[in-house]
Parts: sequence; structure tokens; C-alpha cells
Amino acid sequence: MSREIALVDWTVDFGRGPRAVQVPHNWQGQVDIRAEGPFTYRRELEVPQNPAWLVFDGVSYEAQVWINGAEVFTHRGIWDAFAIDLRRWRGRPIALEVRVTKNGGQRFPVRDVASGFLPYVYQTFGGIFRPVRLVESADDPTRPRETPRPRYALQGQRITADGKPLYPRGTLTWGWYPEVGAPHPTPEIIYREIELTRKMGFNLIKFCLWIPPHEYLTAMAKAGLHAWIELPLWAPRADPGVLATVDAELRRIIRQYRHHPNVLLWTVGCETGGRVPAEQREALVRFTQAQTGCPLVRDDSGGAEMYGGDPREYGSFDDFHPYGEPMFYPVTLDSLLPGPRPARPILLGEFNDIDVLRDPLKLAARDEDWASPDPARNDQGVRWQYDLPRVLSAESLARWTPERVQRVIELGHLKAVAQRKWVQEAVRARSDIRGYVVTGWRDTPISTAGFVDDDLAPRFTAEELATWNQDDALFLILDRRPPWVAGGNRPGWQDPLHRYPGGAQWRVGLHSTRGGQRIPVQWEITDSSGHVLAQDRVITGALPALEATQVAVIHAELSPGAYQLTVSTPTCANRWPIAVRSRMAAALPSGWQLQDDAGRLSELSTPDGENRTLTLRTGAAPDPGFRGVWLADREGTSAAPFWREAAYEWINETAAAELGLDGPWERFLPVAGDSVLTHAALNRLGTWHAVLNRIDTRTFNEAPVIAVAQDHTWWATTLRPDGGLGVQPFGTRQNPVGGRLLTGMIEHVQTG
Repeated sequence: MSREIALVDWTVDFGRGPRAVQVPHNWQGQVDIRAEGPFTYRRELEVPQNPAWLVFDGVSYEAQVWINGAEVFTHRGIWDAFAIDLRRWRGRPIALEVRVTKNGGQRFPVRDVASGFLPYVYQTFGGIFRPVRLVESADDPTRPRETPRPRYALQGQRITADGKPLYPRGTLTWGWYPEVGAPHPTPEIIYREIELTRKMGFNLIKFCLWIPPHEYLTAMAKAGLHAWIELPLWAPRADPGVLATVDAELRRIIRQYRHHPNVLLWTVGCETGGRVPAEQREALVRFTQAQTGCPLVRDDSGGAEMYGGDPREYGSFDDFHPYGEPMFYPVTLDSLLPGPRPARPILLGEFNDIDVLRDPLKLAARDEDWASPDPARNDQGVRWQYDLPRVLSAESLARWTPERVQRVIELGHLKAVAQRKWVQEAVRARSDIRGYVVTGWRDTPISTAGFVDDDLAPRFTAEELATWNQDDALFLILDRRPPWVAGGNRPGWQDPLHRYPGGAQWRVGLHSTRGGQRIPVQWEITDSSGHVLAQDRVITGALPALEATQVAVIHAELSPGAYQLTVSTPTCANRWPIAVRSRMAAALPSGWQLQDDAGRLSELSTPDGENRTLTLRTGAAPDPGFRGVWLADREGTSAAPFWREAAYEWINETAAAELGLDGPWERFLPVAGDSVLTHAALNRLGTWHAVLNRIDTRTFNEAPVIAVAQDHTWWATTLRPDGGLGVQPFGTRQNPVGGRLLTGMIEHVQTG
């Protein structure tokens, strides 16, 4: 039986003399963040008579160990432990000295080391960041432990855990712990993250490009959570020497972590884009499979089909990272399904991020290192996003008041809830997708897409996630409406949440992890006052596990108004806001002409007669003196996603209702565009003001998606009343929201 002592008390010398520290320790906030070392840790140690080892659980990056003034060992690697045999000094006191050099400097550039993704989130870290132990043992304590009996299995495309069907539902963490300064969370943080993960309905945590402490995985196993370990191989320099060094470290990690019974998936790296030779990737997959016995191993999370590079891929499952706008998700997911390819599990290893506004006033008051303009605290390093120092400048902050911040944050929260739900329902509707990992767990300096914020406070309630993030989930099946264009059909769909008066129908599907026999399905439609207008109860037949299956067809006669459709089973429930709108007229009002440069409004006709003084225009920017409505989509716009990396504010909230865009964010699904109006183009038309303003959540740059002339002689928007993107309806007269939006702008111009 081995006995161990934690070696906590050390000194560290940053070149100004020794100072007392406690290990685990890192340099964050104590030296210039650009300093790579070496810096020296020291302490005295009494070596026992019994065989003993000095164990370092993690040092970043190079550790040169000296005993009694002589160098005895050098280790390079952030994530694996190493041990030094102390038998030659048994029964004697020794002077320990550890000279540590971190990665990210001239000696060990980020891309020459298994750095993971953290340097791209903030910066590299240095120090003895994990415990050091004196272990009395005859054998090396870091030697590989016995591999447990596998809990997981593949049965075709089906994943099982302990013989039962499993649908992995995970979040993604990059190991960002600013309160600690290194990816070594305290036990308190570990338990809090596990508790929140379970409350939100997730059953898996993906450790993306970093390796957690063993205690984290052990605590997860006790809580019933599964783990996905993604080895820290991302964007390496394609140099044989570099790749050989990284390969050796990855193999040491695999050996040291293979004994955890709750590691469901292993990926050798992430989005490497062909930088790692196929032979090396294949060898690492085979090594991981042999060492761990895990049935779910893959070489590259993300995949060559999505990220390019060498098309040769290895492993037992497919792994894609589809990032995009909600209206494109259903068709993008369909493009990733196997078709005639060999059937094997598809997992979405990252996807569905939705950034919200970070409170700039609160952040400025906190004076965080990772947002500071001081390069000694916050050097850009290898980050491609480095916006916060400018965002927190006095000039930028002057645009914000607490009231405005709160208003934008509240709108952004509702938008995030709507997007997550829409996208996840599209995932649950596709049986070939056998699990997912949603980006991401926590806000970072480059992203605010976290399920928890900077303070580890949950951004969403369990109720806001429950409809899609549990074992069973209900979803709406999209109705197909292929339009006839230029002599033939093209793909098309009907908006499931917005309908015209009269008979409306919805198909409801159920994705059940365990399946079952004769499941009762209850549905009801209520009006805005909560009165039940229609309801029914149906009994399903046998439902196979992990297969998306239609379980109900709902039909109702509805007049214009707002409704809610609620569907439930004994194990899950879901609800959707339904709006019924009148159809837009086929002809423009008297006095209007159509200039359809972009060919988007062919279904609309112009009225007979002369004196057409108002114009409905698509495409290129109009000339000064324009009177009418401009649907901008090329000249005068700038590309920008509507949903991702965007916050919004209504400058004119009355207009929201008048244009039919008030209410749930689902209103924007059928009309969202992919650009914003430029100030230069609008200034050319005259004096104007924004109606709906977009705020980039990274840069805080602002641009309108709806604008109006000061005298209301023209309106302009990059929203799409004619839909046509992804699964949006095709044409204004097939798009209830789009027809109301366009009609509202036309009426505004007419009334001035």
C-alpha cells in the first residue's frame, strides 16, 4: 500500500528573489504575461527510508528538476504526469529546484507544443499548476493503471452504456478558469460544474483540447456523467520533429487516463485540416483503441469533409462541427447524413453557438486581466479576437447606460433560447445523429456563447432547456412546399410556426432514447387568453429506441391571432408559439412600381395606371431622392449573421408591432437575412435613423437591419420578406411573417 504526502509549500523566484507560494501554482497576475521563464521553484525535502517517488501531476511546459545542485530530470509536456525515483537519496534531506519554462514564447511556440485551445482563448500559462506528491511506492506511481472492463458498446449506429441505449448530450469546455489562472479547477468548481451540467439536462462533458485533472473524471463518474476526451492537438506546425514530440506526449496522456471507466469518446485532435499525416493519425487511433478498449475513437473532431485537408479519416464514428444560422441548420444537417455511406454513429462534436452581449460596464468595473489594454496583462498572442480592450475604452463605454445594457441583454437571452431550441429540435428529428456537444460551457474572452457566464452563473433555467435536452424530445416535422421557379421545382418548406387563416396542420415527431410501446401523446391549442380551442389524445404504436418517429398529426381551423401548441407524453413535453396572419395581396397598392433587380418578388404585380411615385426595390442601392421600400441584399450592405454573434435593440418599439415582428424571436426565423445596412449607403439617401439595430457581440460595432428616413419617405431593410434562405418559405405570399413585414413598411411610406 503506497503512502503519499502533498508537497504544498515552495518558493518561486521570478528574478526578484524567492517568494513563498503554494503548489498548485501558476504565474497568472504575478509576472508579465509574455514572460516564458525559466522561473525557479525551490523547497527542502526529507526523503524517507522506504522506496519513494517525486510525482509532478502537471507542469507547463518544460520542467528541469535539480536535486542538491545537479540536474536529474527534464520533462516536456503540459498534460501528463511524471515521476522521479528518489531511492538514491533515501533517508537524506535534499534541496529541490525546478526550473519551469512555459509554452508560447520563443523556445516553445504555441504551434510546436500540444498547447490545446487555451492560447487562442486568452494566453498560455506557466508554473507547477498541478499537485506535487511524495509517494512511497516500489513502482512508478504514474505507470498505466489497468484498463477497466468497457461500459460502452456500438451496435450498428446505436451507442449503449451498460447495455442500455445512450444518447450523449454534452457541453464543450476549453479549460478556461480565470479565477485559477490555469486549467486546474478546484474541487469546489468541479462539483459546481457537475451539478449545473446535470441540472441543465446534459449527460456528458467534452474536454476540448485539454486534459482535466483525474479528480474531475472521478467526480463525474460518481454523478453518472460521461466524458469525451479530446487530445490537445490543434493547428500544429507540420514539422516532423514537432509532430513526433507531440505524438509522444499524447501517448503518455492516453496511458495515464485510460483507466477512467466513464470516458465514452476519444478524439485524437480537432480540426487539424490535414496538418498531421494520415499515417500518424491512424496510428494514434489504433493506439487509443488498444490502450483504452473504447469503441468510440476518432482521429479528428470536425472532419475533413467539413474542414478540408487530407480526406483520409480513421475511427469508428463521424464527427461534424456545423456552425451556422438557424434557418440553414435543417438542410446543413441533412447534407451530413450518411445516405449510402456505411452506417455508423454521427456525433456533432461542436455546434449551435449563440453569443450574447457581455455587460461592458460591469466588465470595466472588474478590471480583469483578460480584458485589459495593458499587454503585460493581456497580450494578444495568437488570438484572432482581441476586441475587449477597445470595447472597454472610454469612448466605447460612453454609448452605454445600465438601462440600455439590461434591455439588450434581456432581448439577447430570449433570442438565444429560441435559437438553441429550434436547432436542437432539428437535431432530434434526425435519427442518424446519435448525440451532440453544444458550444459552449462558459463565456471566454473570445466568446459569450456559454451556458454559464463569466461567474459560473447559469444563463438558462432548466425549464428553458428541458424541451430538447433530455432523454426524450418532441419536435415539429417541417412541411414541404417546393416552389416552381424558372420551369421547375426547387427545394422549399412551409414555416411551421406561422400560418394563414383556415385549416392548419402540424406533424409531431418523438425522439426517444429508450423507445417504448403504446405511448400516449396529448396535444392542445390555446389562444392568447389560455382558452383551449382544440385538443386530442393519441396512442402510438411501438417506438424503436433512438429513432425519430412521427407520433401525431394535428389539424385545426384558426383565424388570425396568436396561439400556443402544446404536446406532451408521460416523459416529455414541448410547446411552440403559433401566429396566424392574413396573406399579402398579390398586387402592390396604387402608385407603386416594382424594381426587382434581384428577381426576388416575381410573384407580386404592379397596379394599372400612371403616377407611380413610390418604388419597391430589391438589389442595388437606390439613388438620392428615393421614395419607397428598399430590400437590400448586395450593394449598400455588409455581410453579418443575423443570429450568431449578434445582439439587438429596437430603437422604435412601436414599429416592431406595426411590422409584425413583436413577440417571440421565432418571428425572425422566416425573414432573417445575412447582412446589415451600411451607414455610407443610408447617408447617401438622406437623414435616417435605425429601427432595429444590430450590435456585434465581439466588437460591439453597431449597424441597422431596419432603417427609416427621418421624414418616413423610405424604409430599408436586410431582412427578407420573401424568405428563401435555408428552410425559409419561398416568396412573400408564402411567408406570413414576410408578407406582414413588407405590407407594414409599404403602409408606413404611404402614410408618411
